[in-house]
Amino acid sequence: MSATVFLAVCILGCDALLYFLFQWTYGEKRRGLARRSKSHLRSADFQKSQPIEFVSARRSTPAPKRHTEARFQQVAETRQVRRIERQAYQRIAATFAEARR
Repeated sequence: MSATVFLAVCILGCDALLYFLFQWTYGEKRRGLARRSKSHLRSADFQKSQPIEFVSARRSTPAPKRHTEARFQQVAETRQVRRIERQAYQRIAATFAEARR
């Protein structure tokens, strides 16, 4: 009997914590939606009355990708950094290999 009461109180406590968490995270957003002014609603009605123009987002031919000098420089720097890191790793590995002997 006491275990049942304990579990019921624990479950109710978890429910209360979840309720407060959701109120804390989502409460402010919903409060702001309820306080919309009439001028905001009028502007929304005005926008609905305006005709909608459809514009094609596609190009007739895709633009070719151009590799600039900056991109080539970035790739070269990346390769140089990787080479330096590899050399440093090999030095460290060689030091540990000599220490084990």
